[in-house]
Amino acid sequence: MVAMMDADEVDDYTVICKQKNAHSRGLVGVWSFRAGNGIVGMVTVGHDSVKLWRMDETVNGAVTLTSKVEIREWRTAIQSADVTSDGKCICLVTVDSMFYEIILGDEGPVVMPHDFGVMEAWHVRIAKSKTNYITTGFSGFLKEIDLSGKVARQEPFPSAKTVGALAYGSSNRRLAVSTFEGVLHILDAATLKTETTVEAHSKRIRALAFLPGDDDILTGSDDKTIKLHSV
Repeated sequence: MVAMMDADEVDDYTVICKQKNAHSRGLVGVWSFRAGNGIVGMVTVGHDSVKLWRMDETVNGAVTLTSKVEIREWRTAIQSADVTSDGKCICLVTVDSMFYEIILGDEGPVVMPHDFGVMEAWHVRIAKSKTNYITTGFSGFLKEIDLSGKVARQEPFPSAKTVGALAYGSSNRRLAVSTFEGVLHILDAATLKTETTVEAHSKRIRALAFLPGDDDILTGSDDKTIKLHSV
């Protein structure tokens, strides 16, 4: 394990763009994408709103950000969000458990709210296939939402109330679910059935990332540890 690299092994870096006060409240997430016309865009989700930005590079290598769209159509703060790789679909969950699906089309954004009940939407991740979303409900279920905003299926998940993070693998074959207690569950994404359960950390797992191939996964925890697991 390498704790520190030599200074000459680290490339110099430069901040090429800085956007102050991008949102009036804290950031939930940032995603980039390349549009069909080649333009690089960025979606930012704050607790207050969703913004769509255009990124342009100047002749001297600096990057400018231009805010193109801002969406504010919810009563309470956003607590979880995800965006498809092409930037065309944004899913949000607010603290009052409302689920919002935003489609960015040629005529502008279309916002579709869905109410699954109090505490019945808490996290959201979009499947890599872009055909469904996953969320958790305090009633004790993992819920798969289809493109019409309906619950396509749900599977009992006893730790649903303590889920800390969700992540799909790049091939959409596996779904990882972590808990406040530091437990990592690896599920078959097709059935939502548990394949493997690992007591990975001593505290809450906040970050999950599959490596290409979905056979290994990175976890980051409140115990200040990062681990790579073979699953």
